[in-house]
Amino acid sequence: MDAWLQWALDGGRAFGGLLWAWARENPKEALFIVAAVVGLMGVVIDSGHRGVLYRFGRVRRVLEPGFHPLIPYVHQVKKVHTRSHTLDVPKQRATTADGFVYDLDVNVVYTIQDPVKAQVEVDALPKAITTVAAVIAQEAVRGRGRADLRDREDLDQALVDGLEPWLERWGARLDRAGFTSLAPSRETLRLTQLAAKVREREAVLRHLEAAGLRPAIARALLGADRRLVAKAHRRYRRLAPGGLVAGPRGSTALTGAGGLDVRRRRNP
Repeated sequence: MDAWLQWALDGGRAFGGLLWAWARENPKEALFIVAAVVGLMGVVIDSGHRGVLYRFGRVRRVLEPGFHPLIPYVHQVKKVHTRSHTLDVPKQRATTADGFVYDLDVNVVYTIQDPVKAQVEVDALPKAITTVAAVIAQEAVRGRGRADLRDREDLDQALVDGLEPWLERWGARLDRAGFTSLAPSRETLRLTQLAAKVREREAVLRHLEAAGLRPAIARALLGADRRLVAKAHRRYRRLAPGGLVAGPRGSTALTGAGGLDVRRRRNP
């Protein structure tokens, strides 16, 4: 037994001597190997982060910033950013209580307080917060009429009240949440401005009639939504009643007994 022990000690000394001689001749490669070995035996938690230590897949404790030794293949560490996170929720669309459609954007700022809950209670925390914030924002708009949407503070508070319980459950603290944009859709904007446009055109029409113009001339001066085209325009042709007449460049049109028909050229 003593002979085997002495043989092992002599072999270790010889191997160590060879290794030391190689390290002295190749200092850069030796330093790289030492750093790799140390990296396998531990983990560095940077400032502003915290680590969750797992042993065979089970949570053991939270690691503070610094170097922590590990056992390879036994310990695993997941790092968590503990500073403020900002999320921009993708554009959502919601219908108000009085039937108008609005496009809305939401911004959420949060900080992770409990890294274990942020890792265990939810699979992907940013995605979960984005989904919940979108639903709460839509519900806040649906419960209000168009006139109520002017109170942005009330809307922001409704968003905060809805998000705080969820973030607390997931180990995070809500720092700020609110609507960054709340605008009517194109169709809603057209409908809401239609009444004002009608009143404005009616006032102008009355002013023209009061100036002594006939109603037909006043309406013509007021204009129309579409551009008017003269009957004598070269792209149009007057067709005789009751017959099939060839138009410009081979286009044809069948007129009825009522009289004249006007058709656009096929290839202007």
